[in-house]
Amino acid sequence: MITGEDCSFTDSGIYKVLPKEVVYPENEDDVKDIIMYAKKKGIPIIPRGTGSSATASPIGDGIIIDF
Repeated sequence: MITGEDCSFTDSGIYKVLPKEVVYPENEDDVKDIIMYAKKKGIPIIPRGTGSSATASPIGDGIIIDF
């Protein structure tokens, strides 16, 4: 897991958002654990694929799960 200014994400707009955490799950169990943790703490989850969306969907101030 990495965090910090170096892992801020942007969309095609002007926004730059620093997430709480960025995680790179290695398997399905990792994803389940991340989701359970976020649910328990009330932290939003932002799934991220290739980052090609222009609608601000790959950014947010929660936990980014980078697939």
